[in-house]
Amino acid sequence: MDESRRALIAENINLLSQLRTLITQTSSSTFQRQHPDLGSGSIGEQVRHVLNHYESLLRDCTTVDYENRTRGSSVETAPSFALFRIDEISQELQQLAQGSGPSRVRMPETVTISGQKRRVHLDSTMERELSFLASHTTHHLALIRILATVAGSRVPSGVGIAKSTQDYRQSLDQGDGAAQPRPLAAGDVFTGRKRAST
Repeated sequence: MDESRRALIAENINLLSQLRTLITQTSSSTFQRQHPDLGSGSIGEQVRHVLNHYESLLRDCTTVDYENRTRGSSVETAPSFALFRIDEISQELQQLAQGSGPSRVRMPETVTISGQKRRVHLDSTMERELSFLASHTTHHLALIRILATVAGSRVPSGVGIAKSTQDYRQSLDQGDGAAQPRPLAAGDVFTGRKRAST
């Protein structure tokens, strides 16, 4: 098996471990609390969404349908069940790391063109989808971090912060010569590529 696949699987298992830690430090009421003022559902719904994506990949490693998700499951309301599913998914990922598994995968996706919904099929690889899952999970960990913090929970440092951001911050702390960004100033305009002063 490709070393990059093993590394991506290890990264995903690490992210699921972070999710597990967050859940164990969250009360059941905080886990279920809705956040309409933030435009978000509960922490439990965020967790279910993340786990659904892993289930989509692991259900059939040759066809990955992220749109086929189970909403309203016990994962959303019962932290103990969410922890159970995290452990199961982590074990399945470990088994994937030990086996050969397919390299190519097909991905059906619904797109809207001129107001018409259409189902297309995309070609991808297992490694690309594992990379996507790591990025997707990090993004949702960041959202969960915000929801937990708003609810008054203590969140471990580094949870929900991308590895590249952590590395960058560490380089600044070590003073390795990396350029420090200047703070935004009045009149700064974001051009999509760089900041320009007006």
